[in-house]
Amino acid sequence: MSILRSERIDFQIAPGYFLEFYKLPNGEKRVGKSSAAVSCGLKKNYFNRLHSATPKQLEALRSRGFTGYTVPVIIGRDDGRGASKSDTLSLDDFRAFIKFAAFDLGKKPAMAIAEAMLGIAIETIARQAFGEEALTIQELREEFCKRFAQTVNWMEEDRDDSLAIDEHLLFLGIQ
Repeated sequence: MSILRSERIDFQIAPGYFLEFYKLPNGEKRVGKSSAAVSCGLKKNYFNRLHSATPKQLEALRSRGFTGYTVPVIIGRDDGRGASKSDTLSLDDFRAFIKFAAFDLGKKPAMAIAEAMLGIAIETIARQAFGEEALTIQELREEFCKRFAQTVNWMEEDRDDSLAIDEHLLFLGIQ
């Protein structure tokens, strides 16, 4: 397969969490493999090890609709000297991966991404239903970061509540 020149945007979804989006010459949008893994709470080489080290995970991921088909892209550097290469996933594979990382692996960042994307999708549909303007890119980023943070904070509170309940049950001799 040939390497395609593409456009790249780093989209900050929360402090310390970035997604690399790529736009191919045909207009198709894709996500960088490494940034997909890291943003969902896994190591950046997760996909490289998937076939050999974790075949059961690969099977579970495929059951969610993941194809694993990657497209290598090349991006010129801003200074005009050299270029960088990246492997990309389709948006459909990224969606399947988010579901897998959130629901099968229980990764909190993936759960927060799923919650934030779902919330924004519902908001967008409701706005369009009422003939309102779509969110600007800045509003979208702010809304995404807010929803992502709310979900992560809620999960942390839920974990704290769970630990407190476990302590009470242990004290009562029930556990």
